[in-house]
Amino acid sequence: MFFKNLKIYSLIFLTSVIIVLVLFEIYASSRKDLFPSYGWQIENKMSKKITKCNKKKNIGIFGDSFVEYYGDDKINIAKILSKSLLDYNVCNFGLSGSDITEYINRFLYVLDNKIKIDKAIFYFYEGNDFYEFRYAEKNLSLKNLNIGNQDILNYNSDNVEVRELSVIKKLIKSTHSLNIIYREIIKNFFFKNKIDNSFVKQIYSEDKYYEVSLDDAIKRMDNTPNKIKRLFSSDILNVNAYKLALRNPNYFNEDFNPDAEGFLVQKKIAYHHIDFINQKCKDYNIDCVIIVIPNDQFLFQESKKKNVNIFRFNPQPDFGKSKIVKDIIEKYDNIFYPENVLSYEDYIKNDLHLTGIGNLKIANFTLQNLNN
Repeated sequence: MFFKNLKIYSLIFLTSVIIVLVLFEIYASSRKDLFPSYGWQIENKMSKKITKCNKKKNIGIFGDSFVEYYGDDKINIAKILSKSLLDYNVCNFGLSGSDITEYINRFLYVLDNKIKIDKAIFYFYEGNDFYEFRYAEKNLSLKNLNIGNQDILNYNSDNVEVRELSVIKKLIKSTHSLNIIYREIIKNFFFKNKIDNSFVKQIYSEDKYYEVSLDDAIKRMDNTPNKIKRLFSSDILNVNAYKLALRNPNYFNEDFNPDAEGFLVQKKIAYHHIDFINQKCKDYNIDCVIIVIPNDQFLFQESKKKNVNIFRFNPQPDFGKSKIVKDIIEKYDNIFYPENVLSYEDYIKNDLHLTGIGNLKIANFTLQNLNN
């Protein structure tokens, strides 16, 4: 009798859990505004992506997390574009965490595999896509400009990055309910990033460019309020931004207004990337536009306060377009910057990415300039 009742109660419990998960999945899926940080890190293989880019008229979209974010959802920037570009198949080739070199490698992968695209849209992010110059200040010739193990000016379709996930991670990432439970409960309580001296030492072992000593970075970590560190350790706040602030507290000042030597290198690298893209587009008769997504740090006082008080960057007082963005939009007639398009509310709170409304505004801005 006991075991019979146990089976019944277990079945009732299991059924209840499934019903709750299903209801929560429906709710979470319909309220992306409440759960904006769960759209990255899906499986990403170019070999699979190009199979979907097989229509008579195709548009290729290239970029980082701003492009990949919510890759299969209606608020993704490529999905929004596809609703207006009904005559085209819009192909999303974005990869979060990548850079302009990777955008170009993916562009070459499409071309090398004989995928016909009529238009190409590249999204450059003002916040980090032009920062490679800091790794190259002493190398004005730009020969063998290596970051990590990669020469960033040596483009090769064989070097495209691939993101593969285990079966369990695929399941977690493909459902909002399990993703939220994993991030907010399991990861929060069982797999925290411990913020201590070894955490800072690991940062310095991963990246060879830093502007303060290891001891100074440890002091900055010690001075971070414990309640803020707890948010970083549980991944509720973007720990990668915190890592950057510890080793490069003047990052935004350098990115916005580099010194004369730094700006010279920054321009050379940017011109090399853009000239290569434009030449390939000309060779293959592809209409090509580049949209620069603004860094909120350069636009809004609220973002500046957030980066100083939460992420521990040094103050960066200037507003407007960064020096390199001003330069390239004057030099190239196919690069566009959305002046006065976005508001502070269009960026995810305590993050650098756009909300669904922000994506919609950028998509509409893209359409205006694509049509022109």
